[in-house]
Amino acid sequence: MVDSEGCCGSCCRWWKNEKWGFDHDHPNDFLRSQWAPEDQLKPTLGYVIIRGLLFGYFLAFTTYFLIDSDPKYYFIYLTDWVFTVILVDGTVQFLLALWAYVKPSQEILVMTKVLTITWILSTITYGAAIVVTIGYWTLVYTESKENEDYQLYTDIVMHGVNSVYVLISMAIEAKPIRLKHVYLVVCWQCLYLLFTIIYYAAGGTDADGETAIYNVLDWAKPGETIGFSAVSLAIVFISHIIVYALYIFRCWIVADWMRTEHFHLDISRQKHKIGA
Repeated sequence: MVDSEGCCGSCCRWWKNEKWGFDHDHPNDFLRSQWAPEDQLKPTLGYVIIRGLLFGYFLAFTTYFLIDSDPKYYFIYLTDWVFTVILVDGTVQFLLALWAYVKPSQEILVMTKVLTITWILSTITYGAAIVVTIGYWTLVYTESKENEDYQLYTDIVMHGVNSVYVLISMAIEAKPIRLKHVYLVVCWQCLYLLFTIIYYAAGGTDADGETAIYNVLDWAKPGETIGFSAVSLAIVFISHIIVYALYIFRCWIVADWMRTEHFHLDISRQKHKIGA
């Protein structure tokens, strides 16, 4: 029989030990791969190459979509917001990895502003990317595929590959994820919802002259749209939990694979063991 009180107590302690801020005992984790030995401070060449390929891929497709679409309407869609923030995150990750690779090996003792910004950016990017994937394929896809100019390939790139970016990034990096940082993704989603309200109130339309950016996000029908907004925020929490679970899974896999005596889980300043 499951001890519900014990489970709840463990979850409460886990949540209590989590931190809201951005201090971290091992700043070099933001520059290296999780799969490298703990005493290796620099990223490997393979890590830099993968970061470069991800950056190049999203730079190419963002440029293509900007050219192929009307720039005036490009940034009204959440998908394009997320695709752009992925490009920014990919650029920062690649440049940081390249910088750390070419400079002499050095241990970073305290979190810098650049590393903190990187952490915030990645947390928003990972959560938002999964929000778009879940939200689009469950709420918007059925309607989109009925359009005459519908292209499955473009759909997959815009609403599927973004989550592939998350999986690849989280698989190779050593950057921690904190459950309490979900507020960052919530703020991002609320910012987009606020934008749609302002855009609608200002008389903005899409390329077809419709006031609704998405049919499920039509402020001419405030009751339904508020309901959808609440659902979208629920998806944000689910998405961040998925990202956090991927982080825990990565730590467990690496600890088991490398047979380390302990592994640093970013929960509190104490060392928590995963595997043995």
